[in-house]
Amino acid sequence: MAVTKAQVAQLYVALFNRAPEGAGLNAWVSAGVFRDQAQTADAMLQSPAIAAYFNGRIDSNLGYIENIYKNILGKDYSQDPDGINAWVRHLELGHSRGETLVTLFQVARSPEAIAADPTAAAVFANKTAIAAYMAEKITDIESDGSGNFNYAPFQDIIATTNSTNLEEQKAKIDQLAAEAAAGSKTFTTGLDNFLGTDGDDTFNGIYYAGGGAKTSTLSSLDTLDARGGKDTLNLTVLKNGADEVKMTDLDTAMNGISNIENLNIKSEVKFNPATVTINKGLDNLSVQTIDTITLTTDTKEVVAVNTTGVVTLTAAEATKEVVAKSSADSVTVNAAKLEGKVSIDAGAGANLTAAKAQEVVIKAKGNADITADKATKVNINLNDKANTLTITASHPLAEATDVTLSSLKLASATALAKATKISVTDVDFATFNISTDVENVDFSMNYKFKEGSTDAQLTAALAAANATNLTLHAKADRKAFFTYSGANDKLVKAVIDGDAKNLTADFSAQTKLANLDASAFTGNFANLKVGNVANSTVKLGSGNDAVELTATANKQTIDGGAGTDLVSVTSTIAAAGAGNEVTFTNFEGLQISNALADDVDMSKWGAFNNVTLVQGVSAGGKLQKLLNDSTITIDTVTLSADLVVGVKDAATGTADKVNFVLNPKATTGGLTGKFVVDDIENIDIASNLDNAKTAAAVNTIELKASAAAKDTLTNVVIKGDANSTILTLDATITKVKTVDASTLKGKFTFDASGHTYEKSVIKSGAGDDTITFGSKSGATVTGGAGKDTFVLGAVGDNAAFPASKTATITDFSKGDKLKIGANLTGTIDQNIARYDSTKSLDFANNLSRALDVATAASNKLAYFTYTDPDSNATDTYLVRSDTSAGLSANDYVVKLTGIVDLAGATLADAGTNLELTL
Repeated sequence: MAVTKAQVAQLYVALFNRAPEGAGLNAWVSAGVFRDQAQTADAMLQSPAIAAYFNGRIDSNLGYIENIYKNILGKDYSQDPDGINAWVRHLELGHSRGETLVTLFQVARSPEAIAADPTAAAVFANKTAIAAYMAEKITDIESDGSGNFNYAPFQDIIATTNSTNLEEQKAKIDQLAAEAAAGSKTFTTGLDNFLGTDGDDTFNGIYYAGGGAKTSTLSSLDTLDARGGKDTLNLTVLKNGADEVKMTDLDTAMNGISNIENLNIKSEVKFNPATVTINKGLDNLSVQTIDTITLTTDTKEVVAVNTTGVVTLTAAEATKEVVAKSSADSVTVNAAKLEGKVSIDAGAGANLTAAKAQEVVIKAKGNADITADKATKVNINLNDKANTLTITASHPLAEATDVTLSSLKLASATALAKATKISVTDVDFATFNISTDVENVDFSMNYKFKEGSTDAQLTAALAAANATNLTLHAKADRKAFFTYSGANDKLVKAVIDGDAKNLTADFSAQTKLANLDASAFTGNFANLKVGNVANSTVKLGSGNDAVELTATANKQTIDGGAGTDLVSVTSTIAAAGAGNEVTFTNFEGLQISNALADDVDMSKWGAFNNVTLVQGVSAGGKLQKLLNDSTITIDTVTLSADLVVGVKDAATGTADKVNFVLNPKATTGGLTGKFVVDDIENIDIASNLDNAKTAAAVNTIELKASAAAKDTLTNVVIKGDANSTILTLDATITKVKTVDASTLKGKFTFDASGHTYEKSVIKSGAGDDTITFGSKSGATVTGGAGKDTFVLGAVGDNAAFPASKTATITDFSKGDKLKIGANLTGTIDQNIARYDSTKSLDFANNLSRALDVATAASNKLAYFTYTDPDSNATDTYLVRSDTSAGLSANDYVVKLTGIVDLAGATLADAGTNLELTL
């Protein structure tokens, strides 16, 4: 691993007890690309300059250890002989000096060492930090040209660094760096009389607040005539027994200063009084402090304030730039003559009055009120859409051409008459809009969904009275809405891009919109509403889009692009068909935008094989002549009436299929889908979870045929992630061979009684399912994962039957429940009688004898194992007798695959049924 700058700075402190200069540090970092810290230390110790620097002090192992021990831990041999001797032995064991040094670093930084002496740990940490800072600020060491270097400043800064004075040491380095610059001078603790040059000079001074032992370098006895040029005074205010400073005291200290154009005050204490006036005819002023400050200044060009408390800044004469920052509180700026840029960074609210400012940048965490009549570029971020932006009604942003608004709420309609570029991110428009009067508008919107967000809070509203061209950049992570208003006969072209998911946009009122190009849009339109403008074109992108048409009378070309795209129309238009005027390409289906109440012939819509119903079905709703394997999606609204579904040529087909999808979305109770499926053999159902993932939500699917002759349904597949799904078959459905819910994630409920062929297969999924079936149905039932309930129906008649006609549970196991007839009431005998089958008898006779054994038992239950001669499989059979001899209609029997020991089974009355569990 390559050595880092911080590690090299650490080595300088540990080895040489000085800070590095920038050039030296960078050289060792470059040389250490293929070295670790220990290897770099060894290389530094072997360099030619080291011998002269140490002059024999570290030739011995003891001398070396004493050196680094003192530099790192601040202890000499007299203070810790055992510790120093231990590290000497570490060297003697064969470890290199670099390895030993790095190991000492690790020990010194261990939690135990820090806990033992936190002050020493803090000292070394501060020395390392200040060493890196000095290398950053000062590049070279002064030399007399004869090979003699002035190490004193680099040694002194380390020698004087303690556990608490890091910031003070940084200020010293800043002064040293300033002194090194051409035309720079630093005030001393003595009496200074400086005279500047005609160039741009910099002067540095320290003022100590309080009556402590430290002496300020700038005092009222010092004099400075900066003379010509743009001259700067950097004044650092540090603690010296006080936590505050008066501006009048600083004014006194600067009493002898003249001809300074730029003043930078950097204070680690607050101003008290907080009201500060700096009227010195400056060009530029910067004040960095803490706590509250109310600053008034006549500075003419640039004013900057940075603090932690409330900022109130009046810079009436500033013309170029104003910067005001509070890390934790509000900021108020008044800048009457400012024609340049104003920047506000507030930890709370913001208030701006700068009528002439050309650029406004506000970043705040509260409400904002602004007056900025002449601003051409505006960028405002209030951190949360609950925070309100108020633009003074009598001072609109009438000149703004480029406006960016983020994480805020509009207090009123926002007029941006000249805005050509508008960007909104997580802006709550409430009931208002943003308006512009230009012809070409570039509008960006970006919304992140938060739980509880309403559609209104995810809606961007643009009013563009004169726009002929609109470019819309749309981003959203879950959904968003765009409304467009203004004149209806102006907009000619709209270009849409971005990746917004489920974007809803309405351009249906635009009667001149000849070209809507969303081919670069990689998101999807939940609904894009367009008018049937004569000779117009609409191009969509790569998502699964829905385009809503208001009519189909005029010639129009609509290209759905990639994805599964739907044309959204009313029930009436759907029934009328696409007609010959509108050309659809790359579309797969229809979306019915209101309740389907018409008989829709899908052959009138060409190759469409998808239909989505977003408002349910009214009486008479039909979808006929569907393409085979078409998909019908029920979206949000339950079907209150039956939907008649027909596949083209289904009456003569033998493998017709329709897919149903239930998408509850915001409907937390789940959906019900009622379908008449005449002459259709195969149904696939996707039962999906609602957006809120409601635990109690239930999706219900009801299937029926209109007549016995239409009853051809054979196979039903159910899948999806709904918490609960119920499949209900009408009495007209009697020939089902397969019900497969094996991939369904939630609970599945299905009553197969009277609906299945003999030897049908029923598979449930991962949830706690409930399956009802008859004893003599021949059905094979697999419960799958979960704690399933099997409800067994009676035999139904007294005719003997083979084992193959007995209903089978393939995976009855611990946790499952088997309900077998009516409850017993009273005390239940937990012993299930065992009947030992006779190999010489067939299944029917063994069953009859088992029933006789059950009749004699108090709980009327018995079980036996039987090997079917046809399959050679040995399985367990559980019977319940109605007390009649032999087989009767009210007896029960079920096969449990394999040999299942029912001797330890538990019986209990559960509601109206007797329930058995393992």
